[in-house]
Amino acid sequence: MITKDPVKAAKGCDVVLLAVPAFAHQQYLEELAPHLEPGTIIVGIPGQPGFDFAVRSALGLRSPDFTIMVGLRHISGWKIISEITTYQ
Repeated sequence: MITKDPVKAAKGCDVVLLAVPAFAHQQYLEELAPHLEPGTIIVGIPGQPGFDFAVRSALGLRSPDFTIMVGLRHISGWKIISEITTYQ
């Protein structure tokens, strides 16, 4: 789903793929955080040093309940989903 509404974006998601410029990751994470369910995989594209810290900052004490994938660059979306599916 592609949406600007964080409630719709997070509801029932197993994987959240933030495909926005790296400077916008924190803003989107903060808007999504209250709506994410434990167990969600959070992926940042483009990958950047510190993405995991941004996720932990946005989620606070809830961060251990999530899987954070960092550093994915120049990989097609289908390959990422394939790797996540294989990983689980």
